[in-house]
Amino acid sequence: MTGLLHTLFLIALTVLLAGLSGCATTESNSSGLTGIEGPSNQESPDEAAAVQSFIKSARPQPFPDLLDGCWKGSVAKPDSLTRLLRAPPDAILSLDCCARVDYALCFDRASGTESFSASTLGFRLISQWFSPTVVPMDSQIDLLYSSGDNFAALRSVGHYEVHCGLMAAKVSSQTDLRVTYLASGKMDVEGAVKDLCSDSRILNCEGQPWAESTWHAEFIKDLPGRAIAGGPE
Repeated sequence: MTGLLHTLFLIALTVLLAGLSGCATTESNSSGLTGIEGPSNQESPDEAAAVQSFIKSARPQPFPDLLDGCWKGSVAKPDSLTRLLRAPPDAILSLDCCARVDYALCFDRASGTESFSASTLGFRLISQWFSPTVVPMDSQIDLLYSSGDNFAALRSVGHYEVHCGLMAAKVSSQTDLRVTYLASGKMDVEGAVKDLCSDSRILNCEGQPWAESTWHAEFIKDLPGRAIAGGPE
């Protein structure tokens, strides 16, 4: 039965990531941002319905024993990146590829909790008038599924502030994570990200999805309890 549930959830995560993984194009006037292609997957409607039902059951998940501890990894360029909104020519800010992101992911066996932090957004913000800065504010994470040993699926929501001179805007970033233990001190992490923005005057949108991306990286085990600058301790 455990093997069947694991298989169902793997299909579920494929469905959740499929919409992001297949992102291949970018708006034609998005300040030079080029499309980055990634793999695409398709599932039948019956499979999609079955796995969504499984996820929504929200069953308590066992602690993934082999993932215990804190892990770090970096991504210089995502596997795919798509801008979802078109910026007008006179926009204060525009989106460009790509920004290096440093990640930290921790599993704490003692408390049964997890934490995830990212040093910045996965793209660069450029402006004719300002030097934008991105400041991580906070994040929360939920364990959606665990095999109990070497695999876990999680969803994190992080919040950022974008500063342009005296102006500021907010971005929320939802990241779906698939984590697989590889060997002593290493694990494979895949991420699917959806960024939503607010403050239409600066970012030219108000609560709509702004960009989607996917990435993968090999994380290395770090000292317990340490987190990257700007992220949760």
